Amino acid sequence: MATVNATPTADTVVENDETVVITVTDGTGYSAVGAPASGTITNDDADIVCTGPVPASVNENSGTAMVYSCTRSGLTAPALSVPFAIGGTANGVVGPNADYAVAGNTSGVTNTAGTLDFGAGIATATVNVTPVADIVVEDSETVIVTFTNPGVYSGYDFVPSPTMLTGTITNDDQDVSVAVSLDQPGWCW
Repeated sequence: MATVNATPTADTVVENDETVVITVTDGTGYSAVGAPASGTITNDDADIVCTGPVPASVNENSGTAMVYSCTRSGLTAPALSVPFAIGGTANGVVGPNADYAVAGNTSGVTNTAGTLDFGAGIATATVNVTPVADIVVEDSETVIVTFTNPGVYSGYDFVPSPTMLTGTITNDDQDVSVAVSLDQPGWCW
């Protein structure tokens, strides 16, 4: 008895399941017996496309979240965690001077990073960035979310990779100036 092993090679390409067929043919001193043997290599990868944010710009006192959405195609059955980085000119999500807060399908969020979590069987997950209201007159600020692939055989790939999406928190505060004139008739000093 002889054994032939067909071992699949890991990749991150979303593709249809593939069939491997092994056929033994007649040779010198033996005759092939039986039908060809076949097996299936199932796809275990997902492509992820990220878009947004929607809306692309929000006023800092609006309470409206900018939604960064990611949708996976291919294998969606298992849960999947995707790292992301947060950058831009706005201050991070932790501390007294925070310009925004992060929610959505996220975990482990810090000033500069977090994880986007797809539940089992769920195709779309979001990072929601909501500005924190303040009364500080400042320039408009950006929030850049970059989704990354931690390794070649992580089970997913981005289209395109890496995916960097930029939203803007628009200042809606104004400087107020008061002019006082000390040369008014009838005033006594």
